[in-house]
Amino acid sequence: MQIRRSKQGGCLEQPTGTHPRAGVSTLDYVLVLGVVLPLVAFAIPAGKRIIQLTYEMVCTLVAWPMM
Repeated sequence: MQIRRSKQGGCLEQPTGTHPRAGVSTLDYVLVLGVVLPLVAFAIPAGKRIIQLTYEMVCTLVAWPMM
């Protein structure tokens, strides 16, 4: 973090009650939702298909000696 200085050499102070990173957590929250929601939207249908294919593969491996 850089400290901003005035031309007189003194530090510029933030207005009372504010923080230099005020509002950044909201941006982080929106960015996380923008990444997580599409991943979940893809993973749920893909996960169902993967489970179905795994079940069919196990059934085939168990049943092939009896065919």
